[in-house]
Amino acid sequence: MMLVELPRMVQLWSYTASHSQLLLRATKDRDHATRVDVLFKGVGAMQLPSVMAALTVREAEPDERQAILSSTSVDMPDERRCFVLEGPDFRGWVVAGAMVSTEDEGEYFEPSPLLDRLVGGSGGPAD
Repeated sequence: MMLVELPRMVQLWSYTASHSQLLLRATKDRDHATRVDVLFKGVGAMQLPSVMAALTVREAEPDERQAILSSTSVDMPDERRCFVLEGPDFRGWVVAGAMVSTEDEGEYFEPSPLLDRLVGGSGGPAD
């Protein structure tokens, strides 16, 4: 099942080690009036490029999950989900406790509402 499908450029926006949070962002541009944030919470491991021409996110199939978990050491693997991230020129993954996304009209450097709700701060990378 596809969880996120973005046929536009997506960037690795921030990773906060203290909260184990990974934020991916598709910013507004000439063709898109909105930005999209994808937040992974409880990140244990990841393999992905910093810039993606397009992005789909889905939960890993059982055989993919086994391959991902065997390629890395993750604390509490039974409590985490494996997400497969794909684009036209890459295939990566994230092992995390949860994934959420939002689409809004926020500006380039405005904080993500997802970080604000989950962290309780301003939603920027410094939180």
